[in-house]
Amino acid sequence: MLPREHGPGEADLSAVAAPDGTEIFFCGGDEWLRDFVPAGAAPSGAGITGIDHVALTQPFDHFDEATLFYRSVLGLRPEPVAEFAAPFGLVRSRAVGEGNVRLTLDSALVRRGEWAPGVPSPQHIALACDGALAVAELRENSVLYDRDEHGEFLHFCTELVGSRVFFEVVQRIGGYGVVNTPVYMTAHRERRLSLAR
Repeated sequence: MLPREHGPGEADLSAVAAPDGTEIFFCGGDEWLRDFVPAGAAPSGAGITGIDHVALTQPFDHFDEATLFYRSVLGLRPEPVAEFAAPFGLVRSRAVGEGNVRLTLDSALVRRGEWAPGVPSPQHIALACDGALAVAELRENSVLYDRDEHGEFLHFCTELVGSRVFFEVVQRIGGYGVVNTPVYMTAHRERRLSLAR
């Protein structure tokens, strides 16, 4: 367990560290919700239904260790490893999940010199949505679409927020969308390069 200080009235949560240093907090009930104060009226009409997955970039030498950690400590079931070409080289990816919990572990196999990613360890949170877009609207709204033997997957991403986090909105109809990952990675890279000029 990680040592953690907490203030008066703040929920006393236990935490452990994953191999890459990510802190995992254990919430037995909903007492931790009192630590957050609403900042206004809840937005309406956004169509977000929850969190689809959280993607965590792993150092290459921790990739297999991270899979073992999430399987043995949290009981998450590993999916097969996928590899795809990114603007800076080959990326290895593996989803781990159980029930409504899904993490994606990503690792760049080459990270040196000109080939290093512009963002050293990008992370993202994918928000789930079940409002389907008509296919004719996909190009107009920059929505990526993928279909494979598992089903269909529609998604779009925000620009980076701060130095390394972005948000993705997904509609999963059984599919995974791995084939589209290099597309948004390239778009993020091009955007960063254009802002740097």
